[in-house]
Amino acid sequence: MSILDRRGALEPSPRERRSGGPRELFVLVALSLLMASMQFAMLSVALPDTVSDLDASVRWASWALSGFTMAQAVALPLLGRLSDSLGRRAVFIGGLGTFGLASLASALAPNLAVLVAARVVQGAAAGSILPSAYGVVGDAFAGPSRTKVLGLISSVMPVGAIVGPNLGGWIVEVWGWRGTFLVNVPLALVAVTWGWRRIPGASRRPGRQEVDLVGAGLLSLAVTLVMVGLTQLGDASGAGVPMIAAAGLAVGVAVGVGFVRHELRVAVPLVDVRLLRRREFAYLNGLNFLYGVCVFGMVSFIPLYVQEKYALSPSEAGVLLTPRALAMIAMSVAASMVLDASGFRRPIVLGLGALALSAGTLASGTSFGAPGTGQLVALAGVIAVLGAGLGVAGPSVNQSGLDLVPDQVAAITGLRGMFRALGGVVGTAAMAAMASRAATPAVGLEHSFVGLVGLAGVGAAMVRGIPDRPVSAGVVEAVPTRALPEGR
Repeated sequence: MSILDRRGALEPSPRERRSGGPRELFVLVALSLLMASMQFAMLSVALPDTVSDLDASVRWASWALSGFTMAQAVALPLLGRLSDSLGRRAVFIGGLGTFGLASLASALAPNLAVLVAARVVQGAAAGSILPSAYGVVGDAFAGPSRTKVLGLISSVMPVGAIVGPNLGGWIVEVWGWRGTFLVNVPLALVAVTWGWRRIPGASRRPGRQEVDLVGAGLLSLAVTLVMVGLTQLGDASGAGVPMIAAAGLAVGVAVGVGFVRHELRVAVPLVDVRLLRRREFAYLNGLNFLYGVCVFGMVSFIPLYVQEKYALSPSEAGVLLTPRALAMIAMSVAASMVLDASGFRRPIVLGLGALALSAGTLASGTSFGAPGTGQLVALAGVIAVLGAGLGVAGPSVNQSGLDLVPDQVAAITGLRGMFRALGGVVGTAAMAAMASRAATPAVGLEHSFVGLVGLAGVGAAMVRGIPDRPVSAGVVEAVPTRALPEGR
Protein backbone atom coordinates (compact mmCIF):
# COMPACT_ATOMS: atom_id res chain seq x y z
CA MET A 1 0.00 0.00 0.00
CA SER A 2 1.08 3.62 -0.44
CA ILE A 3 2.74 5.52 2.42
CA LEU A 4 3.12 9.22 3.30
CA ASP A 5 6.44 10.91 2.69
CA ARG A 6 7.79 13.77 4.84
CA ARG A 7 5.73 16.30 2.91
CA GLY A 8 2.52 14.36 3.53
CA ALA A 9 2.22 13.26 -0.11
CA LEU A 10 1.39 9.72 -1.14
CA GLU A 11 4.47 7.73 -2.05
CA PRO A 12 4.32 4.27 -3.68
CA SER A 13 5.32 1.39 -1.46
CA PRO A 14 8.34 -0.76 -2.44
CA ARG A 15 5.91 -3.39 -3.73
CA GLU A 16 4.11 -0.85 -5.93
CA ARG A 17 7.40 0.48 -7.29
CA ARG A 18 8.32 -3.05 -8.38
CA SER A 19 4.99 -3.58 -10.15
CA GLY A 20 5.02 -3.55 -13.92
CA GLY A 21 3.21 -0.96 -15.99
CA PRO A 22 -0.01 -1.79 -17.82
CA ARG A 23 1.74 -2.46 -21.13
CA GLU A 24 4.28 -4.78 -19.54
CA LEU A 25 1.51 -6.72 -17.80
CA PHE A 26 -0.39 -6.96 -21.08
CA VAL A 27 2.66 -8.51 -22.79
CA LEU A 28 3.14 -10.97 -19.92
CA VAL A 29 -0.51 -12.06 -19.97
CA ALA A 30 -0.62 -12.29 -23.78
CA LEU A 31 2.47 -14.51 -23.94
CA SER A 32 1.13 -16.73 -21.15
CA LEU A 33 -2.20 -17.19 -22.92
CA LEU A 34 -0.39 -17.88 -26.19
CA MET A 35 1.60 -20.66 -24.51
CA ALA A 36 -1.56 -22.25 -23.10
CA SER A 37 -3.57 -21.93 -26.32
CA MET A 38 -0.85 -23.49 -28.50
CA GLN A 39 -0.67 -26.70 -26.48
CA PHE A 40 -3.89 -28.35 -27.67
CA ALA A 41 -3.07 -27.81 -31.34
CA MET A 42 0.51 -29.02 -30.90
CA LEU A 43 -0.58 -32.33 -29.37
CA SER A 44 -3.16 -32.88 -32.13
CA VAL A 45 -0.34 -32.74 -34.68
CA ALA A 46 1.85 -34.95 -32.47
CA LEU A 47 -0.83 -37.60 -31.80
CA PRO A 48 0.43 -40.19 -34.36
CA ASP A 49 3.97 -39.96 -32.99
CA THR A 50 2.63 -40.24 -29.43
CA VAL A 51 0.61 -43.36 -30.27
CA SER A 52 3.63 -44.98 -31.90
CA ASP A 53 6.15 -44.11 -29.19
CA LEU A 54 3.97 -45.18 -26.25
CA ASP A 55 2.62 -48.24 -28.09
CA ALA A 56 -0.94 -47.10 -27.37
CA SER A 57 -4.20 -47.30 -29.27
CA VAL A 58 -5.83 -44.20 -30.71
CA ARG A 59 -8.90 -44.66 -28.51
CA TRP A 60 -6.91 -44.42 -25.27
CA ALA A 61 -4.39 -41.88 -26.58
CA SER A 62 -7.30 -39.52 -27.30
CA TRP A 63 -7.69 -39.15 -23.53
CA ALA A 64 -4.63 -36.92 -23.64
CA LEU A 65 -6.79 -34.52 -25.68
CA SER A 66 -10.18 -34.93 -24.02
CA GLY A 67 -8.75 -35.09 -20.47
CA PHE A 68 -7.24 -31.64 -20.96
CA THR A 69 -10.56 -30.26 -22.26
CA MET A 70 -12.59 -31.76 -19.42
CA ALA A 71 -10.25 -30.48 -16.69
CA GLN A 72 -10.12 -27.01 -18.19
CA ALA A 73 -13.92 -26.81 -18.43
CA VAL A 74 -14.37 -27.81 -14.77
CA ALA A 75 -11.55 -25.58 -13.51
CA LEU A 76 -12.66 -22.39 -15.27
CA PRO A 77 -15.66 -21.51 -13.06
CA LEU A 78 -14.01 -22.76 -9.86
CA LEU A 79 -10.74 -20.91 -10.26
CA GLY A 80 -12.46 -17.84 -11.64
CA ARG A 81 -14.13 -17.43 -8.25
CA LEU A 82 -10.94 -18.27 -6.38
CA SER A 83 -9.09 -15.53 -8.26
CA ASP A 84 -11.51 -13.06 -6.67
CA SER A 85 -10.89 -14.33 -3.14
CA LEU A 86 -7.20 -15.27 -3.31
CA GLY A 87 -6.16 -12.49 -5.67
CA ARG A 88 -5.34 -12.54 -9.40
CA ARG A 89 -1.61 -12.72 -8.82
CA ALA A 90 -1.71 -15.89 -6.72
CA VAL A 91 -4.02 -17.80 -9.07
CA PHE A 92 -2.28 -16.61 -12.25
CA ILE A 93 1.24 -17.41 -11.07
CA GLY A 94 0.10 -20.67 -9.46
CA GLY A 95 -1.58 -21.70 -12.70
CA LEU A 96 1.52 -20.90 -14.75
CA GLY A 97 3.77 -22.84 -12.39
CA THR A 98 1.46 -25.85 -12.39
CA PHE A 99 1.18 -25.69 -16.19
CA GLY A 100 4.97 -25.79 -16.49
CA LEU A 101 5.34 -28.71 -14.07
CA ALA A 102 2.56 -30.65 -15.80
CA SER A 103 4.27 -30.00 -19.14
CA LEU A 104 7.51 -31.44 -17.76
CA ALA A 105 5.65 -34.49 -16.40
CA SER A 106 3.98 -34.98 -19.80
CA ALA A 107 7.31 -34.81 -21.61
CA LEU A 108 8.85 -37.39 -19.26
CA ALA A 109 5.80 -39.70 -19.17
CA PRO A 110 6.92 -43.35 -19.40
CA ASN A 111 3.46 -44.54 -20.43
CA LEU A 112 0.07 -43.30 -21.53
CA ALA A 113 -1.49 -43.36 -18.04
CA VAL A 114 1.08 -40.89 -16.72
CA LEU A 115 0.66 -38.71 -19.80
CA VAL A 116 -3.12 -38.55 -19.39
CA ALA A 117 -2.82 -37.73 -15.68
CA ALA A 118 -0.33 -34.96 -16.42
CA ARG A 119 -2.59 -33.61 -19.16
CA VAL A 120 -5.53 -33.44 -16.76
CA VAL A 121 -3.42 -31.37 -14.36
CA GLN A 122 -2.26 -29.23 -17.27
CA GLY A 123 -5.86 -28.63 -18.34
CA ALA A 124 -6.85 -27.58 -14.83
CA ALA A 125 -3.88 -25.20 -14.76
CA ALA A 126 -4.95 -23.73 -18.10
CA GLY A 127 -8.40 -23.25 -16.60
CA SER A 128 -6.87 -21.09 -13.88
CA ILE A 129 -4.76 -18.98 -16.24
CA LEU A 130 -7.61 -17.68 -18.42
CA PRO A 131 -9.92 -16.01 -15.84
CA SER A 132 -7.05 -14.66 -13.73
CA ALA A 133 -5.34 -13.31 -16.86
CA TYR A 134 -8.40 -11.22 -17.69
CA GLY A 135 -8.42 -10.04 -14.08
CA VAL A 136 -4.75 -8.99 -14.17
CA VAL A 137 -5.27 -6.98 -17.34
CA GLY A 138 -8.62 -5.59 -16.19
CA ASP A 139 -7.04 -4.32 -12.97
CA ALA A 140 -4.15 -2.69 -14.85
CA PHE A 141 -6.23 -0.63 -17.30
CA ALA A 142 -9.11 1.77 -16.79
CA GLY A 143 -11.61 3.65 -18.92
CA PRO A 144 -12.06 3.06 -22.67
CA SER A 145 -8.61 1.47 -22.99
CA ARG A 146 -9.71 -1.34 -20.68
CA THR A 147 -12.36 -2.56 -23.12
CA LYS A 148 -9.95 -2.40 -26.05
CA VAL A 149 -7.21 -4.27 -24.21
CA LEU A 150 -9.57 -7.02 -23.08
CA GLY A 151 -10.61 -7.41 -26.72
CA LEU A 152 -6.97 -7.68 -27.76
CA ILE A 153 -6.38 -10.35 -25.12
CA SER A 154 -9.25 -12.36 -26.61
CA SER A 155 -7.48 -12.31 -29.99
CA VAL A 156 -4.48 -14.17 -28.55
CA MET A 157 -6.31 -17.51 -28.59
CA PRO A 158 -6.82 -17.58 -32.39
CA VAL A 159 -3.16 -16.67 -32.81
CA GLY A 160 -2.32 -19.78 -30.80
CA ALA A 161 -4.44 -21.80 -33.22
CA ILE A 162 -2.17 -20.57 -36.04
CA VAL A 163 1.20 -20.82 -34.33
CA GLY A 164 0.53 -24.07 -32.43
CA PRO A 165 0.11 -26.52 -35.33
CA ASN A 166 3.02 -25.09 -37.32
CA LEU A 167 5.40 -24.97 -34.37
CA GLY A 168 4.18 -28.36 -33.16
CA GLY A 169 4.73 -30.03 -36.52
CA TRP A 170 8.28 -28.73 -36.72
CA ILE A 171 9.05 -29.76 -33.13
CA VAL A 172 7.72 -33.29 -33.69
CA GLU A 173 9.98 -33.76 -36.70
CA VAL A 174 13.05 -32.46 -34.84
CA TRP A 175 12.56 -33.68 -31.25
CA GLY A 176 9.49 -35.93 -31.29
CA TRP A 177 6.19 -35.48 -29.46
CA ARG A 178 7.87 -34.94 -26.09
CA GLY A 179 9.36 -31.71 -27.40
CA THR A 180 5.89 -30.17 -27.74
CA PHE A 181 5.67 -30.27 -23.94
CA LEU A 182 9.30 -29.46 -23.12
CA VAL A 183 9.03 -26.15 -24.97
CA ASN A 184 6.55 -24.97 -22.32
CA VAL A 185 8.93 -25.49 -19.38
CA PRO A 186 11.32 -22.55 -19.94
CA LEU A 187 8.42 -20.36 -21.09
CA ALA A 188 6.48 -21.09 -17.91
CA LEU A 189 9.57 -20.51 -15.76
CA VAL A 190 10.16 -17.10 -17.34
CA ALA A 191 6.48 -16.18 -17.00
CA VAL A 192 6.34 -17.21 -13.33
CA THR A 193 9.49 -15.25 -12.48
CA TRP A 194 8.31 -12.24 -14.44
CA GLY A 195 4.84 -12.35 -12.94
CA TRP A 196 6.12 -12.80 -9.39
CA ARG A 197 8.24 -9.68 -9.71
CA ARG A 198 5.88 -7.45 -11.67
CA ILE A 199 2.21 -8.33 -11.04
CA PRO A 200 0.88 -6.24 -8.16
CA GLY A 201 -1.02 -7.83 -5.31
CA ALA A 202 -4.56 -7.43 -6.62
CA SER A 203 -7.41 -6.46 -4.36
CA ARG A 204 -9.59 -9.27 -3.06
CA ARG A 205 -13.30 -9.36 -2.57
CA PRO A 206 -14.27 -9.21 1.08
CA GLY A 207 -15.52 -12.44 2.60
CA ARG A 208 -15.09 -16.00 1.49
CA GLN A 209 -15.97 -16.98 -2.08
CA GLU A 210 -18.02 -20.18 -2.19
CA VAL A 211 -16.92 -22.83 -4.67
CA ASP A 212 -18.92 -25.89 -5.66
CA LEU A 213 -16.35 -28.64 -5.17
CA VAL A 214 -19.02 -31.35 -4.96
CA GLY A 215 -20.50 -30.25 -8.27
CA ALA A 216 -17.05 -30.22 -9.87
CA GLY A 217 -16.40 -33.74 -8.60
CA LEU A 218 -19.74 -35.08 -9.83
CA LEU A 219 -19.31 -33.51 -13.27
CA SER A 220 -15.76 -34.86 -13.60
CA LEU A 221 -16.86 -38.35 -12.56
CA ALA A 222 -19.82 -38.36 -14.94
CA VAL A 223 -17.72 -37.26 -17.91
CA THR A 224 -14.95 -39.74 -17.06
CA LEU A 225 -17.41 -42.66 -16.93
CA VAL A 226 -18.95 -41.66 -20.26
CA MET A 227 -15.45 -41.43 -21.74
CA VAL A 228 -14.69 -44.94 -20.45
CA GLY A 229 -17.87 -46.27 -22.02
CA LEU A 230 -17.21 -44.66 -25.39
CA THR A 231 -13.57 -45.75 -25.34
CA GLN A 232 -14.58 -49.35 -24.67
CA LEU A 233 -16.82 -49.26 -27.74
CA GLY A 234 -13.63 -49.04 -29.76
CA ASP A 235 -12.42 -52.42 -28.45
CA ALA A 236 -13.46 -55.26 -30.73
CA SER A 237 -11.41 -57.90 -28.91
CA GLY A 238 -13.93 -59.51 -26.55
CA ALA A 239 -17.59 -60.46 -26.16
CA GLY A 240 -17.86 -58.72 -22.80
CA VAL A 241 -16.74 -55.36 -24.11
CA PRO A 242 -20.25 -54.09 -25.05
CA MET A 243 -21.45 -54.79 -21.50
CA ILE A 244 -18.55 -52.82 -20.01
CA ALA A 245 -19.21 -49.96 -22.41
CA ALA A 246 -22.93 -49.95 -21.63
CA ALA A 247 -22.24 -50.00 -17.90
CA GLY A 248 -19.85 -47.07 -18.16
CA LEU A 249 -22.32 -45.03 -20.18
CA ALA A 250 -25.27 -45.88 -17.92
CA VAL A 251 -23.46 -45.08 -14.67
CA GLY A 252 -22.02 -41.93 -16.23
CA VAL A 253 -25.48 -40.71 -17.19
CA ALA A 254 -26.78 -41.55 -13.70
CA VAL A 255 -23.99 -39.54 -12.08
CA GLY A 256 -24.75 -36.73 -14.54
CA VAL A 257 -28.36 -36.70 -13.33
CA GLY A 258 -27.03 -36.51 -9.78
CA PHE A 259 -24.88 -33.55 -10.80
CA VAL A 260 -27.92 -31.71 -12.19
CA ARG A 261 -29.95 -32.39 -9.03
CA HIS A 262 -27.07 -31.13 -6.90
CA GLU A 263 -26.72 -27.96 -8.99
CA LEU A 264 -30.44 -27.24 -8.55
CA ARG A 265 -30.09 -27.36 -4.76
CA VAL A 266 -26.77 -25.66 -4.07
CA ALA A 267 -26.69 -21.92 -3.34
CA VAL A 268 -23.66 -21.17 -5.55
CA PRO A 269 -23.66 -23.76 -8.36
CA LEU A 270 -20.75 -24.59 -10.63
CA VAL A 271 -23.07 -23.76 -13.55
CA ASP A 272 -26.65 -22.57 -13.28
CA VAL A 273 -28.60 -25.43 -14.89
CA ARG A 274 -31.89 -23.82 -13.85
CA LEU A 275 -31.64 -21.70 -16.98
CA LEU A 276 -32.34 -24.86 -19.01
CA ARG A 277 -35.96 -24.70 -17.88
CA ARG A 278 -36.44 -22.06 -20.52
CA ARG A 279 -37.08 -23.50 -23.95
CA GLU A 280 -34.63 -21.16 -25.67
CA PHE A 281 -31.76 -22.18 -23.41
CA ALA A 282 -32.54 -25.88 -23.78
CA TYR A 283 -32.32 -25.60 -27.57
CA LEU A 284 -29.32 -23.30 -27.44
CA ASN A 285 -27.24 -25.57 -25.22
CA GLY A 286 -28.27 -28.65 -27.15
CA LEU A 287 -26.85 -26.81 -30.14
CA ASN A 288 -23.72 -25.94 -28.14
CA PHE A 289 -23.25 -29.63 -27.34
CA LEU A 290 -23.50 -30.64 -31.02
CA TYR A 291 -21.26 -27.73 -31.97
CA GLY A 292 -18.64 -29.03 -29.53
CA VAL A 293 -18.90 -32.58 -30.90
CA CYS A 294 -18.39 -31.43 -34.48
CA VAL A 295 -15.76 -28.76 -33.95
CA PHE A 296 -13.56 -30.49 -31.37
CA GLY A 297 -13.88 -33.80 -33.18
CA MET A 298 -12.78 -32.48 -36.55
CA VAL A 299 -10.04 -30.18 -35.29
CA SER A 300 -8.60 -32.88 -33.02
CA PHE A 301 -8.36 -35.58 -35.67
CA ILE A 302 -7.69 -33.80 -38.96
CA PRO A 303 -3.90 -33.93 -38.33
CA LEU A 304 -4.06 -37.68 -37.60
CA TYR A 305 -6.29 -38.28 -40.63
CA VAL A 306 -4.08 -36.49 -43.16
CA GLN A 307 -0.94 -38.16 -41.80
CA GLU A 308 -2.56 -41.61 -42.01
CA LYS A 309 -4.48 -41.12 -45.27
CA TYR A 310 -2.06 -39.03 -47.31
CA ALA A 311 1.24 -39.89 -45.58
CA LEU A 312 1.90 -36.23 -44.79
CA SER A 313 4.63 -35.23 -42.37
CA PRO A 314 3.75 -33.62 -39.01
CA SER A 315 4.90 -30.22 -40.28
CA GLU A 316 2.73 -30.54 -43.40
CA ALA A 317 -0.23 -31.52 -41.23
CA GLY A 318 0.39 -28.46 -39.07
CA VAL A 319 0.54 -26.17 -42.09
CA LEU A 320 -2.83 -27.51 -43.27
CA LEU A 321 -4.51 -26.15 -40.13
CA THR A 322 -3.30 -22.61 -40.81
CA PRO A 323 -5.89 -21.80 -43.54
CA ARG A 324 -8.61 -23.00 -41.16
CA ALA A 325 -7.53 -20.57 -38.45
CA LEU A 326 -7.09 -17.66 -40.86
CA ALA A 327 -10.46 -18.26 -42.53
CA MET A 328 -12.14 -18.55 -39.13
CA ILE A 329 -10.70 -15.25 -37.92
CA ALA A 330 -11.58 -13.38 -41.13
CA MET A 331 -15.14 -14.71 -41.35
CA SER A 332 -15.74 -14.21 -37.63
CA VAL A 333 -14.92 -10.51 -37.97
CA ALA A 334 -17.12 -10.19 -41.06
CA ALA A 335 -20.03 -12.08 -39.48
CA SER A 336 -19.85 -9.96 -36.32
CA MET A 337 -20.12 -6.76 -38.35
CA VAL A 338 -23.38 -7.82 -40.03
CA LEU A 339 -24.92 -9.69 -37.10
CA ASP A 340 -27.66 -7.12 -36.53
CA ALA A 341 -28.80 -7.48 -40.14
CA SER A 342 -28.33 -11.24 -40.55
CA GLY A 343 -29.83 -12.38 -37.26
CA PHE A 344 -28.55 -15.44 -35.41
CA ARG A 345 -30.15 -18.36 -37.20
CA ARG A 346 -28.98 -17.84 -40.77
CA PRO A 347 -25.23 -17.62 -39.98
CA ILE A 348 -25.44 -20.74 -37.81
CA VAL A 349 -27.12 -22.72 -40.58
CA LEU A 350 -24.58 -21.47 -43.14
CA GLY A 351 -21.70 -22.30 -40.82
CA LEU A 352 -22.96 -25.80 -40.11
CA GLY A 353 -23.48 -26.27 -43.84
CA ALA A 354 -19.84 -25.39 -44.49
CA LEU A 355 -18.77 -27.79 -41.74
CA ALA A 356 -20.87 -30.55 -43.33
CA LEU A 357 -19.37 -29.82 -46.75
CA SER A 358 -15.83 -30.05 -45.39
CA ALA A 359 -16.55 -33.21 -43.38
CA GLY A 360 -18.37 -34.83 -46.29
CA THR A 361 -15.50 -34.13 -48.67
CA LEU A 362 -13.00 -35.71 -46.27
CA ALA A 363 -15.36 -38.65 -45.71
CA SER A 364 -15.34 -39.39 -49.44
CA GLY A 365 -11.67 -40.35 -49.17
CA THR A 366 -10.78 -38.64 -52.44
CA SER A 367 -7.07 -38.58 -53.26
CA PHE A 368 -6.99 -34.92 -54.42
CA GLY A 369 -4.52 -35.93 -57.11
CA ALA A 370 -0.94 -37.12 -56.84
CA PRO A 371 1.07 -36.35 -53.70
CA GLY A 372 2.67 -32.95 -53.85
CA THR A 373 1.84 -29.27 -53.73
CA GLY A 374 -1.45 -29.65 -55.61
CA GLN A 375 -2.72 -32.18 -53.10
CA LEU A 376 -1.72 -29.97 -50.16
CA VAL A 377 -3.46 -26.96 -51.69
CA ALA A 378 -6.65 -28.95 -52.28
CA LEU A 379 -6.66 -30.29 -48.72
CA ALA A 380 -5.97 -26.81 -47.37
CA GLY A 381 -8.97 -25.53 -49.31
CA VAL A 382 -11.27 -28.18 -47.84
CA ILE A 383 -10.07 -27.44 -44.33
CA ALA A 384 -10.35 -23.68 -44.95
CA VAL A 385 -14.05 -24.21 -45.73
CA LEU A 386 -14.37 -25.68 -42.23
CA GLY A 387 -12.68 -22.62 -40.74
CA ALA A 388 -14.88 -20.25 -42.71
CA GLY A 389 -17.98 -22.06 -41.47
CA LEU A 390 -16.84 -21.87 -37.86
CA GLY A 391 -16.12 -18.18 -38.31
CA VAL A 392 -19.57 -17.48 -39.76
CA ALA A 393 -21.42 -19.46 -37.08
CA GLY A 394 -19.25 -18.56 -34.07
CA PRO A 395 -20.50 -15.03 -33.26
CA SER A 396 -24.14 -16.11 -33.52
CA VAL A 397 -23.64 -19.22 -31.39
CA ASN A 398 -21.81 -17.14 -28.79
CA GLN A 399 -24.20 -14.17 -28.72
CA SER A 400 -27.63 -15.77 -29.12
CA GLY A 401 -29.45 -15.92 -25.82
CA LEU A 402 -27.14 -13.60 -23.88
CA ASP A 403 -29.76 -10.88 -23.54
CA LEU A 404 -32.65 -13.19 -22.61
CA VAL A 405 -31.61 -12.86 -18.96
CA PRO A 406 -29.43 -9.73 -18.91
CA ASP A 407 -28.42 -10.05 -15.26
CA GLN A 408 -27.22 -13.64 -15.74
CA VAL A 409 -24.69 -13.22 -18.56
CA ALA A 410 -21.94 -14.97 -16.57
CA ALA A 411 -24.22 -17.93 -15.83
CA ILE A 412 -25.25 -18.20 -19.49
CA THR A 413 -21.62 -18.08 -20.60
CA GLY A 414 -20.67 -20.78 -18.08
CA LEU A 415 -23.49 -23.03 -19.23
CA ARG A 416 -22.49 -22.55 -22.86
CA GLY A 417 -18.88 -23.39 -22.10
CA MET A 418 -19.84 -26.52 -20.17
CA PHE A 419 -22.05 -27.94 -22.92
CA ARG A 420 -19.53 -27.14 -25.62
CA ALA A 421 -16.72 -28.79 -23.66
CA LEU A 422 -18.89 -31.84 -22.93
CA GLY A 423 -19.64 -32.11 -26.63
CA GLY A 424 -15.94 -31.88 -27.38
CA VAL A 425 -15.08 -34.65 -24.92
CA VAL A 426 -17.84 -36.93 -26.22
CA GLY A 427 -16.98 -36.22 -29.85
CA THR A 428 -13.28 -36.87 -29.34
CA ALA A 429 -13.90 -40.15 -27.50
CA ALA A 430 -16.46 -41.37 -30.04
CA MET A 431 -14.26 -40.57 -33.05
CA ALA A 432 -11.26 -42.22 -31.40
CA ALA A 433 -13.35 -45.35 -30.78
CA MET A 434 -14.40 -45.48 -34.43
CA ALA A 435 -10.81 -44.97 -35.57
CA SER A 436 -9.74 -47.92 -33.40
CA ARG A 437 -12.46 -50.33 -34.54
CA ALA A 438 -11.94 -49.81 -38.27
CA ALA A 439 -9.38 -51.55 -40.46
CA THR A 440 -7.24 -48.39 -40.33
CA PRO A 441 -7.58 -45.16 -38.36
CA ALA A 442 -8.15 -43.26 -41.61
CA VAL A 443 -11.13 -45.44 -42.56
CA GLY A 444 -12.62 -45.09 -39.08
CA LEU A 445 -12.25 -41.32 -39.19
CA GLU A 446 -13.94 -41.21 -42.60
CA HIS A 447 -16.92 -42.99 -41.03
CA SER A 448 -16.82 -40.43 -38.23
CA PHE A 449 -16.89 -37.56 -40.71
CA VAL A 450 -20.09 -39.02 -42.17
CA GLY A 451 -21.58 -38.94 -38.68
CA LEU A 452 -20.55 -35.31 -38.26
CA VAL A 453 -22.41 -34.42 -41.45
CA GLY A 454 -25.56 -35.89 -39.90
CA LEU A 455 -25.01 -34.08 -36.60
CA ALA A 456 -24.54 -30.79 -38.45
CA GLY A 457 -27.94 -31.38 -40.04
CA VAL A 458 -29.51 -31.99 -36.63
CA GLY A 459 -27.92 -28.79 -35.35
CA ALA A 460 -29.30 -26.83 -38.30
CA ALA A 461 -32.79 -28.13 -37.48
CA MET A 462 -32.42 -27.11 -33.82
CA VAL A 463 -31.68 -23.51 -34.82
CA ARG A 464 -35.41 -22.86 -35.11
CA GLY A 465 -35.69 -23.10 -31.33
CA ILE A 466 -33.29 -20.25 -30.54
CA PRO A 467 -33.89 -16.47 -30.80
CA ASP A 468 -33.17 -15.02 -34.23
CA ARG A 469 -32.65 -11.44 -33.09
CA PRO A 470 -31.41 -9.71 -29.96
CA VAL A 471 -34.40 -9.01 -27.75
CA SER A 472 -34.89 -6.57 -24.93
CA ALA A 473 -36.06 -7.48 -21.47
CA GLY A 474 -39.35 -5.82 -22.35
CA VAL A 475 -40.01 -8.26 -25.18
CA VAL A 476 -38.90 -11.47 -23.50
CA GLU A 477 -39.32 -11.37 -19.77
CA ALA A 478 -36.02 -11.78 -17.96
CA VAL A 479 -36.66 -14.08 -15.02
CA PRO A 480 -33.84 -13.84 -12.48
CA THR A 481 -32.41 -17.21 -11.58
CA ARG A 482 -33.11 -16.67 -7.91
CA ALA A 483 -36.86 -16.46 -8.68
CA LEU A 484 -36.97 -19.94 -10.16
CA PRO A 485 -38.26 -22.71 -7.88
CA GLU A 486 -35.75 -25.04 -6.31
CA GLY A 487 -35.38 -28.42 -7.95
CA ARG A 488 -36.18 -31.66 -6.16
